Amino acid sequence: MPKILLCPVTSNSTLPGVPVGRVGVGTLASLRGIPPRAGPILSFEGRQPYIDGQAVQFQDISEELLQAVIHAAASLFGDLWLGPMVQVTGLGQRTLQRDRIAKHGLPVHVLVMLGNASFATPPKAFGHLLLSVAAIWEDVGKSDPFHQDGSDALSSQGLDELADRLQGLVEHARLTVNTLRDEAETARQIRRSLETNR
Repeated sequence: MPKILLCPVTSNSTLPGVPVGRVGVGTLASLRGIPPRAGPILSFEGRQPYIDGQAVQFQDISEELLQAVIHAAASLFGDLWLGPMVQVTGLGQRTLQRDRIAKHGLPVHVLVMLGNASFATPPKAFGHLLLSVAAIWEDVGKSDPFHQDGSDALSSQGLDELADRLQGLVEHARLTVNTLRDEAETARQIRRSLETNR
């Protein structure tokens, strides 16, 4: 079976299911950050996979799908991607174990997320943002009655609070990094000046 690449795919109404990537295109496209526009499309309708509209057995693509998941998840979260994936997706750790993915796959919405997110520029920065949103989501959920009732969702008020806190956090982080980089550059200039005057 050719390699699978989870990547953004324009929806095609002639194909069954939800497109999640392409088959036989390798991973070079993801290194360039440009989703491939050609190659057979892998889609899922429930747990049934299709390649260019032709049904295939899941076990025939399971190993290649697992490798595609590992590649996409590692591009976002590094080699230790399991914990971050649990935090971001809300799925159980067992569901995201490699042997389980090889046996059962993942929900289609998670495959779509991995394909889209792994082509963000740069993907590691987007992975950090996903983790930040997930962390604030849980924090906001502590005071959101809808979330406390056992739902993993937030009320509209909780979603507004999440957006406000994220915006403030991103600006705070931007200013912090700016200050740190400025201080580092000032220290370098002082060091160069001292070396020149010796």
